Amino acid sequence: MYKKRTIYVFILAILIAVIFILIYLVNQKEERKFAADGQIEIAPKTQMQEAQTEPEPERQPESESEKATSALISYLSEYNFAQTYNDCAPYNAAAVVRALTGTNVSSAEFARTISYRMEYNWTLPEGIIKQLNQNDISTLIPDLSAINDLEKIEYLRDRLLQKHPVILLVKKEDFQHYITIFGFDSTKDEFYIYDSLMERLEGGLTKDENSDMPGNKTLTTAELLKAWSGGELKGKYNWYAIVCSY
Repeated sequence: MYKKRTIYVFILAILIAVIFILIYLVNQKEERKFAADGQIEIAPKTQMQEAQTEPEPERQPESESEKATSALISYLSEYNFAQTYNDCAPYNAAAVVRALTGTNVSSAEFARTISYRMEYNWTLPEGIIKQLNQNDISTLIPDLSAINDLEKIEYLRDRLLQKHPVILLVKKEDFQHYITIFGFDSTKDEFYIYDSLMERLEGGLTKDENSDMPGNKTLTTAELLKAWSGGELKGKYNWYAIVCSY
């Protein structure tokens, strides 16, 4: 009797075990079907690690709204010297050397030694370039003839933002003339220039209309473009600019 009871208990235990095994297998099948249907998506560990170490995206170039709206290159009012006869070229060369090196060179000496002179004491741009280079100033002559007026103005502003003054060949009244741009403020539509042919005052300096701004004269964009568009010598050097750096 005892043996029969033991056998019944053993068989019952086996049946219960079989039932649990069947339930487990059914659950596993349902889970695999659930995952196969795409209702659960778990990234593998390696993908999670790669996502955490993914480099930051590169910063995009600054937009027009982020670009600085003004630039000023220091040029003291005590350096606004009035030129002698047809000596705008050496006077502007000397002005750039002062601004970039801090050395108060002599405009009169520059006028005495500049080369590439023409009739009437005019000076070709090459004379300015040579004199600047002799004083450790690097020069760049961009070809701006093929771009529109807006692009020309943006080019000038970009160079000034780099603290590079720009000498321009312009037309003033009925003659050719050199001026130097030392700054701008686009919110005011202003360019700040040194013009050695401004009204002469006592002491050899010019009238200064710029107050705390560099140079001695302020031009609007339209005024600058009008003067610059008329610059030329013997049919050459149109839209001429000398970008200066030290």
